[in-house]
Amino acid sequence: MNEAMVMVDKAAGKVTSIDMVSFGDTAGVGDAAISDGALAQFEGKGLDDEVNLVTGATFTTRSVASMAQAALKAAQED
Repeated sequence: MNEAMVMVDKAAGKVTSIDMVSFGDTAGVGDAAISDGALAQFEGKGLDDEVNLVTGATFTTRSVASMAQAALKAAQED
């Protein structure tokens, strides 16, 4: 199971940072999707913005994207 801390600028409705707390996907396969560069692509993104999937780590990238979307939706509801 993957867990991340997603920081959101509530007023702007944008992700400010993502830090992985735990990584449960297959080592060596999803690692590229949790690199600093891959996580940085989420910074400044909102619910309607798209991010690039990391080749060979599609499942992990989608997992991170889902966590970002959940955090953005939760920030809207507060």
